[in-house]
Amino acid sequence: MHAFAFAAMAAALVPALSLTGVSPVAMAMLAILSLAALAIYERGTVLRLAEENSALAQSISLLELAESLAGVGRWRFDVGTGGHQWSPELCTLMGIHPPRQPDEALLREVLGPDGGGLTATLMRHKTDREPFMVEFEIVRPDGEHRLLRARARNEFAGGGAAVQVFMVARDVTEEYEQARRLKAEQEMALATARRAQELANTDPLTGLANRRYAMSEIDRAIMVARKQKSPLSLLVFDLDHFKSVNDTHGHIAGDRVLAKVARLAQLLVPRGDLVARFGGEEFVILLQGADTRAACEFSEKLRWTIESGSAVEDVPGVTASIGYANFEPSDTSLTLFARADAALYEAKMAGRNQIRMAA
Repeated sequence: MHAFAFAAMAAALVPALSLTGVSPVAMAMLAILSLAALAIYERGTVLRLAEENSALAQSISLLELAESLAGVGRWRFDVGTGGHQWSPELCTLMGIHPPRQPDEALLREVLGPDGGGLTATLMRHKTDREPFMVEFEIVRPDGEHRLLRARARNEFAGGGAAVQVFMVARDVTEEYEQARRLKAEQEMALATARRAQELANTDPLTGLANRRYAMSEIDRAIMVARKQKSPLSLLVFDLDHFKSVNDTHGHIAGDRVLAKVARLAQLLVPRGDLVARFGGEEFVILLQGADTRAACEFSEKLRWTIESGSAVEDVPGVTASIGYANFEPSDTSLTLFARADAALYEAKMAGRNQIRMAA
């Protein structure tokens, strides 16, 4: 029989037995037994409560240990009272020492006057029934800025708006910094790759496209012209008697002349068209949308511009011989270039400083 039930039964029997003539000694013994049973019951209750408290304390200790290992902290916000409760790990994240709990002054110091964006976010989600994410910046008492990310859930009491908000927060400052560094490294790698590509496609002396890149662009332009049935012209030119410039004034002066001619050509070429140095004193210009007449007019303008504007300091100006060819449906990049190059050879044979159209 349960000790408490026994004690209650014995206590109830004492008055009844006194009326039946039971001896006082027997009644005293019964009273003593009832008190002993009650004492045993109370001791059992105390032991049971102690065991439950010990288990609860152990559970709390394990929970706090798990939070510490995971780097997360619990945050409970009472919407009605405006009160906040922080777990020990959250206090650590906030840069304060538990068991200190946040008061109005500490919240202003840590979250700022506007709540660091947290208050406004919680208000936007106050009717949400599903968990939601919150990110906000804090300033620890030592002045260090940190970024926290929390998963939050509203708790309701029958109404439409939350009465409490429960959050589990962690510090993501290092994650953001790592992501920022990774992005910067990626951008640097892309910039390096772009620069390497530019160098691979660029003539280092003049800054113009080189032969390899120019040929690929001619291929591309031919495909467009063939598909759209649009005109396309290619000019090939080189500088007359350029060897004498190098021999008389030196290669450094010759390089300056080449750079000057490259700039003059770039100024004349329409936006979107191509001027490239093929090597030595030879250049090509790709004119998209230019028919035979437009190519002839451009060639003559280029010839005159080089003759009148190519002088560099003490180095006399040079002239150019130019050959041009208009795209035909049977052309490839190689045949189009060969036809323009043959026209250039005819211009040289005719006395230089002239233009010729390909047959």
